[in-house]
Amino acid sequence: MTNYRNSKLIERYEDVVFGLETALNANPANGASQTKSNRRFVVDNSGETTPFDWFHARFNVDMKLEKLADGANVVADDRNGIVKSAYSLIKKLNVKMNGVDVYDCSEANQATNIKNLLEYSQGYSQSQSTNEFFYIDQNRNAEDRSAQANYNSGFAARKLLLNGGAIVNAEIPLNRYGFFKITPNARLE
Repeated sequence: MTNYRNSKLIERYEDVVFGLETALNANPANGASQTKSNRRFVVDNSGETTPFDWFHARFNVDMKLEKLADGANVVADDRNGIVKSAYSLIKKLNVKMNGVDVYDCSEANQATNIKNLLEYSQGYSQSQSTNEFFYIDQNRNAEDRSAQANYNSGFAARKLLLNGGAIVNAEIPLNRYGFFKITPNARLE
């Protein structure tokens, strides 16, 4: 089998941007959830002489957390925060290569979160993984009620970034999903 990570075969290091064919509904009405399913993108590099470096490919997402009932911004006093980092935005991932299903993973957010917890070192979790909105949870037991707001440093860091209608930019590296480590020249959907 050809090693697609061989430096002779991987010569493209520039960022190539592919947009979703179906955009997200960014502004749902009060009391309504955002439509978040069946988003699709297609990358056809089957005619290329060298494959894309899929190992370094990533989804780049902007997210904003709002209250469902009235669409108001989340404020500092609210007890909220996204768990499983930006990976929580992807529940199911289906990949087709040249029209054939090659990867279909339900609950992908849970599998990737466990993988991150097992593989991320303390140093990585405090540096590069913050680009992925990953902050490790610590000290889950508050000793008194006054300390409960910030008893979990990972939760507190995520919560702080989401306050006041802030838009958070995060990356979801595709190399956390096993299929994207060996992808050759093909039409991916």
